Amino acid sequence: MSERTLSPFASIFVSLAGWLFVATGTFVLSFFGLFILWPLSLILQGGNGELLHAVSRLWARLIIFSLPFWKIRVEGLERIDRGKPYVVVSNH
Repeated sequence: MSERTLSPFASIFVSLAGWLFVATGTFVLSFFGLFILWPLSLILQGGNGELLHAVSRLWARLIIFSLPFWKIRVEGLERIDRGKPYVVVSNH
């Protein structure tokens, strides 16, 4: 399978459009989460964070989907014990 290549102008345009989407969406979702989701989470779920976590996961998937030139690789999923807490660190 061959790789698609873009002209330098198209590549810059796609990159800028993608980052504009990420920045704008993050700004909007931050306020939505802070003023709507967080209070709802406190009232409905006792502040356990499940609602906020679900929205964060959705936002991360949208970012990855909207920027198809990114390549994401996850390693070590087979060693995760779902009953234990973890600190996850990404490297880029």
